[in-house]
Amino acid sequence: MQNLGLVEFAETIADPYDLVIANPPWFINHQKSSDGKKNLARHDDQMLFAALPSFAEKLTSHNGVFYTILPVGTAPAFIRNMKMTGFTCFHRVLIRSGKIERRLKLIMGFAGHSLEPLNSEIIIYGENGEFSPQYRELLRDFYLSF
Repeated sequence: MQNLGLVEFAETIADPYDLVIANPPWFINHQKSSDGKKNLARHDDQMLFAALPSFAEKLTSHNGVFYTILPVGTAPAFIRNMKMTGFTCFHRVLIRSGKIERRLKLIMGFAGHSLEPLNSEIIIYGENGEFSPQYRELLRDFYLSF
């Protein structure tokens, strides 16, 4: 187990991976909080968002896949940038807080080779404000209360 930033980690690998998962900072040019740790996790001060496609290309094997999660609004630009490095978005999982509420996040899977397209949706809350059965089923192995 290594605790490295993405730039340092990319420099250390000898062989690319078959599966790479990234949860990059989401906020670009947004107001920050007074909590430095939150800012580090949420804000892209190191410009990693723009560099992520090239890191994906370096870290992902020829037959591998790269997954990330981003706010829906930033996804189209990211998909275009990934396409410029030879990756196609083959898997999309739309995450909503409720059935009629706005879309929150998009989990995207990319590959440099042809894969069958997959599209799905996760709804976090049901109509009564409780976690949806789908969400509970998805996370039941991780939460004792489910």
